[in-house]
Parts: sequence; C-alpha cells; structure tokens
Amino acid sequence: MRTFAIAVIFLSGILGVSAQSGDELARQCQTNRVLIVGYVAGVLDKASVDTDVLFHFYFDTYEGGKTAERIESENRALVASSAAIDGYCIPEETTAEQKADVFCRYLLNNPDQRNKNAAELLGAAAKYAWPCK
Repeated sequence: MRTFAIAVIFLSGILGVSAQSGDELARQCQTNRVLIVGYVAGVLDKASVDTDVLFHFYFDTYEGGKTAERIESENRALVASSAAIDGYCIPEETTAEQKADVFCRYLLNNPDQRNKNAAELLGAAAKYAWPCK
C-alpha cells in the first residue's frame, strides 16, 4: 500500500493536473513508457479492489440461509454484474505491458476521445480489447 501511495504521488508530480485528459498520456506513450505501464496497472488494480469491496460488502451484510447452491448462483450474478459495470474481462495472463500497449493504441487511434478523463479512456480501451462474453 505504501508503494502504491508513493507511486501516485510520483505520477501526480510528473503528470500534474493535465493527466486528467488523454492528451498528456498519449504523449507519455511515446516518451515515457514506464510511466504509462504504472498508470495503467494502478488504475486497473484500483478497479479490481473496488469490485472486491463490492463483493465483500454484499457477502458481509448478507442475511438468510447460505446454501452452497445459492452462494454459487449469487456469485455468478455478482460476477456478471461486475462485468456489466466494468464492461471488460481482461485475461489473467495479460501482462502490464500488454495492457499499456492496448491503452496507447486506443489513444493513438481515437484522438477525438482524448479530451475525456484518462481513467474513462482506459476503461473504453479495455472494453474494446477485452469485451466480456
């Protein structure tokens, strides 16, 4: 957690306020690949943690009988809901570098979208490359 906090502070200092748009990150794709890999990994890790929090909140506050069948059924429903919310299903074996490649390619191919929030652009790139089936 401490490493993540240091990385966020470091990235914030380098990117500044303009990091909220895709224009600066598109430039960084060409000049600072390590920064992009870290950014993409951090944002996707945060999205994963948020999903885990949702699951724990649901199961920690769940009332009623928990049969194995009911838990399995509701697990499938939660996973489907998560996929619908996030909209992407990145294969586990995908490396951080591959995820960054997809993000940079999306920024390059969609310059008209770069005025959007960078995290939103990353979600759009992931949805395009790895849609849930």
